[in-house]
Amino acid sequence: MNHQISATTTAGLMLGILSFFVVQASAGVCPPIGNDSGCGVVINVTNTGGALSFNQNQGPYDGIDDTLVGITNNSSQSLHDIGLASTNSIFGFDFDGIDAYGSQGNPSDANGYGGPNAYYSHINATQTSGTVNFVSPIPPGGVGYFSLENALTAPTPCQQIVNNAVSGPILGGRLGSFLAEPTDIGSSFTPNLGLGLSQAAADCGFTNFDWVQTITNEPDPSPFYAVNAQDPSSPIHMTNARTPFNDPPPGGYTYCLPSFGYTCNDAPFYYSVTAPSTNGFALQNHETTNVLSFFDAPKDPCLGIQGLLLAECDYSMAPIGSKEAFTTDLAGVLPDGSALDLGIGFSWTDDFNDISGGIATTLNNMPVDPGSGTGGITVTHIQPTTDYQFQLPPVTVTTVNGVPTVAEPPTLCLVALGLLLMWGMSTAHLRHQRLRSSQTALWPRHSGSDRQC
Repeated sequence: MNHQISATTTAGLMLGILSFFVVQASAGVCPPIGNDSGCGVVINVTNTGGALSFNQNQGPYDGIDDTLVGITNNSSQSLHDIGLASTNSIFGFDFDGIDAYGSQGNPSDANGYGGPNAYYSHINATQTSGTVNFVSPIPPGGVGYFSLENALTAPTPCQQIVNNAVSGPILGGRLGSFLAEPTDIGSSFTPNLGLGLSQAAADCGFTNFDWVQTITNEPDPSPFYAVNAQDPSSPIHMTNARTPFNDPPPGGYTYCLPSFGYTCNDAPFYYSVTAPSTNGFALQNHETTNVLSFFDAPKDPCLGIQGLLLAECDYSMAPIGSKEAFTTDLAGVLPDGSALDLGIGFSWTDDFNDISGGIATTLNNMPVDPGSGTGGITVTHIQPTTDYQFQLPPVTVTTVNGVPTVAEPPTLCLVALGLLLMWGMSTAHLRHQRLRSSQTALWPRHSGSDRQC
């Protein structure tokens, strides 16, 4: 499924478990330890979960990679333990805890990270989740502190990672010949901040990046057919009436079948996330550690006079001046395998009218045949930024006193709900109908990550 984001999309994953703020961490919670004069991070526990605050003036207390964590109990019950989880190995203790930097320890803590009142249990095999226990329960209004492995800094918004990070597009092909126009188009995505693709994807809530391409205009007659999964003997004719459609469409094109040595059927993705490296359209063949590349060189013989001689063009040609139209966007691969179109990319048209190796193509990773055909590619629009919003919290509170946490409603949702209620009270005679309409407008029913609250 391809999720198109809205202008105010927020990541439910972040808000569903933990709220966080980049502010001065609470003063007086942590004593000076090592390089720190106070807490690097403070977890504020309430009756509904936990919220993180960061002190950007405090780095790792060991000067390398460990974090001094404060905890405040603003719930109505004593705090016996708290469950934490992260994408980092926060429980991968290596004997440089706060006890080694002058903090008093306690007999229950064999790792030296718990300070005077904390110790650790239920650590998973990857050391990314576990439980922090308190020797003396922290009463309501009380505070405590302990330490964790890795530098837990304020999360980087995804927009800072992906905005203005898609290059080009760059046009190429037969540019050197007389009156020739560009016949291929390429681009690349290099995450900002020096991040590799895998880290950038994780910081944006994805498992990877890919492209999604949409054909927004396919002039008739069209030579393109999609595989019909229900009836392979009856392929689906991809005519103008079917636009817009994913390129490749579900099932892939009939010109890229296993019998041809490759497939292209991982819609809505441009490159196949699941295909092996032996497939030229496999995503892994178009990415390095830091760069995701894109290439296409469409060819539609029905745009030229030769269409009058070709059965795939019904022995006819498109009206003079007809062009194929495309939109190519960077997309995130969501954990469920679906796509989230980030909207960063470019729109373009193409009227190149020859065929490559006797095959008409839209999705194509090979250059056109030398000296063939006329026409070429024109870029019509470039969109360098996204409205997608996501910040991956470095650690999440999973349990309080062994009980799974309850989601704290996001501030934006609370404000919107308050406005709804005020509006409803002032229009009581239409309250039921208008409240339903307003709820639909404020919280449209999107699937996957395309949700606001």
